[in-house]
Amino acid sequence: PPFHLLPVDIWQAYARLNAAVVRGAPVEDQLTEIIQLVRFTLGQEAVLEPFSARVEQKFNLWRGRYIKKHDKDFTEEQLEWLRLIRGYIAANVAIEPRSLLEDPSLNERGGLIKAQALFGPGLKDLLNDLNEALVA
Repeated sequence: PPFHLLPVDIWQAYARLNAAVVRGAPVEDQLTEIIQLVRFTLGQEAVLEPFSARVEQKFNLWRGRYIKKHDKDFTEEQLEWLRLIRGYIAANVAIEPRSLLEDPSLNERGGLIKAQALFGPGLKDLLNDLNEALVA
């Protein structure tokens, strides 16, 4: 109030002001896009881009480092789960083991039990590592 601006409206205004530093469009109703707008406005980010795009880039870097460090890649089923986790982080900024129980899209695929079966006892450390690598 009184302007009733949505994040998408502010995003489009920045695009009109300087399209060279604005990439993509925000996902509506996601807190992470508001965070991106605030970071850009405060000068903490040189480019305004959807948080999900940044998370995807960082995920690819994280995966490459993992492969190099462990000299192996994830299975296709593990990669599918990692992409789900990446999407959850992009929408919610972080993930915890309980998120695997509470989020319907993760829970309907087996939730915490399935994730533990796929990643073993290192699941919590993996989630912490992903939180740190994708959000920082």
